[in-house]
Amino acid sequence: KNYITLLVLLFSLTSFAQVEKTVIVEHFTNTKCSVCASKNPAFYEVMDDYPQLLHIAYHPSSPYSTCIFSQHNPQENDDRAYYYNLYGGTPKLVIQGENLPIQTPLIKSEDIESQLGMTSDYRLSLTTTQISGNNYKAVLEIERVSGNTSDDLLAYVGLAENQINYEAPNGEDVHYDVFRKMLTNESILISNIGETKTLELN
Repeated sequence: KNYITLLVLLFSLTSFAQVEKTVIVEHFTNTKCSVCASKNPAFYEVMDDYPQLLHIAYHPSSPYSTCIFSQHNPQENDDRAYYYNLYGGTPKLVIQGENLPIQTPLIKSEDIESQLGMTSDYRLSLTTTQISGNNYKAVLEIERVSGNTSDDLLAYVGLAENQINYEAPNGEDVHYDVFRKMLTNESILISNIGETKTLELN
């Protein structure tokens, strides 16, 4: 049985104190990358100390285009790497939209601690309903709860598989939060406090 999770990212140019943000870690890795295999276990050990974090793993086609997770959806895996100007090498990490320097371990407690408790002008609510079989409807509601400026927002919703057991060429046997598909990536504008925007995704 496959378990799925939805990644919801909302990027804003400004932020005011109201709603605590979920800290999001975007992980660029590859099943044929031996350096990834050596660094990922320590990365997950650090992540285990912060269960409130949201993690997603992308598998871009460079440097190894034959990675099976990359081949499942090469364009959208690559697009996310290009978005952060990270295409061409793995492993790499992004936390809250900021590229982390290459380091050992890949992420440190201080990288996470510095992001905890940050707030946003927007509250996000996501519900999923099974329509039939593997068909689901996801409804994302974005509500403005504070702030007095008009922000240009980008709503990004992606689908990930929580855990895949697969003996990869690089020696990794378990793969977490594997990106599968982008559901939407669209610009929105919510000008007034109390105003909401609803996105229905299948």
